[in-house]
Formats: sequence, C-alpha cells, structure tokens
Amino acid sequence: MTEMTPPPPPANSTAVPGDRSHQDPPAWRRRRTAITGGIAAASLGLVALTAGVTAVTVDALEDDDDRISTVQTGGALTSEASPGSSDGSQANNASETATVEQFESARDAAVDAAGGGTLVELERTRDGWSAEVLRQDGSEVDVRLGADLGDAVVGIPERSNDVRVGSLDGDGIARAIEAALSEVGGRAHEIALTDDDGGAYQVDIRGEVRADIVLDAQYAVIEVDLD
Repeated sequence: MTEMTPPPPPANSTAVPGDRSHQDPPAWRRRRTAITGGIAAASLGLVALTAGVTAVTVDALEDDDDRISTVQTGGALTSEASPGSSDGSQANNASETATVEQFESARDAAVDAAGGGTLVELERTRDGWSAEVLRQDGSEVDVRLGADLGDAVVGIPERSNDVRVGSLDGDGIARAIEAALSEVGGRAHEIALTDDDGGAYQVDIRGEVRADIVLDAQYAVIEVDLD
C-alpha cells in the first residue's frame, strides 16, 4: 500500500495543534457581546438623562422666587404665596394691629393687672397684648394679656430711672395714634413713651409700609422711619 503524504501548510501561517485563536468566535459569544454592549449604552443613556433632569430641576429651583411655590393641581399650574410673601405679611399685619379703642381697653386691663400705675408701652401681638406698666412705687412690670384681655401674666418688678414726658393716660393713646396715622396710612401695632432725641411718643404703624413715627409732647411729628 502506498502512504499518503499530507500537503504542506501555507507559507503565511503556522499551524499549532489545538490553537483556535485564528478562528472566528462562535455565534453565541458574538450575541452576548452585542447584548452586553447594548446594556452598557442604555445605562450611559439613563445616566445622561438623569443628569439632564437634575440640571433642569436645579436651574428651576435657582430661578424660582423664594417666596412663591408652584403647585400642579388637575393639570393646571397655580401659585401659592409662602408665609414670607406680601399676602402673608398683610395677614400678619392684620393680626398684629388694633384700633384706638382696642388699645385703650388693653391699656386699662394691663394697668389693672399690674395693680395700678401708668402705661409705658403697649404692643399688639399675634397672641394678645404685651405691655409695660410703671407702678406707683416707681417699679416697672411686664404684663401679658390674651387676645380677650384675660389670662394676665405679670412679671417681676424692676426699678426704673427713666424720665418720660408724655402720658398714655386719658386720651393720650388716641391723640398719639391719630397723629401718626395722619402721616402714613395703616393701623397701629405698638405705642410707647420715649425720651430719645426730644421725643415723647413713638408709634409703630403697619400697612402698605411699616413706619416708626416719633412725636413730641404736643403730638407733632418730628421723625418718620420707613421700613
């Protein structure tokens, strides 16, 4: 029998037993590579989309007015005023101001709670009234009243050497508040006796603007400080 001699390998390749590196990868490996690449691309796209949404949100928050919040209800956008907005300020002004008659009633209740004396300062607060009363023995006490002028709380007496010219007894409150309101519109928030710079009365008015008005002993306006 004649032996068959295998043909020699091509000159440009070297055959190594068991080596399949020169062969194309199987189809299942190509499919897995393609799927993995697609997932990576999708993940990158999701990251980019998230970054875009975050950027838009940050820009929107930075551009938004701190006092206004936008709320979506039923597909429509509406704006709500925050507590720091002008609407909120007007509501606070209304709850922290009072009429002349209310100030006079609060004065009488504070003086009675202190055991007599004369009113030095009276402020309308959200919860009621805050007052300072100069008692007949020369001491001053803080008095707090509820909105209905009840539930009086009297502080510890303290000596006072302040010299005051004006008086909030009788029609003193009415004349001081009316003089202040003739300068700016609004309602009274606080009234006090003062001895600063020749003044006798200081009235805090709140309305379209806030104003501290200083009056002399004859209720003439000598200083207006607008806020």
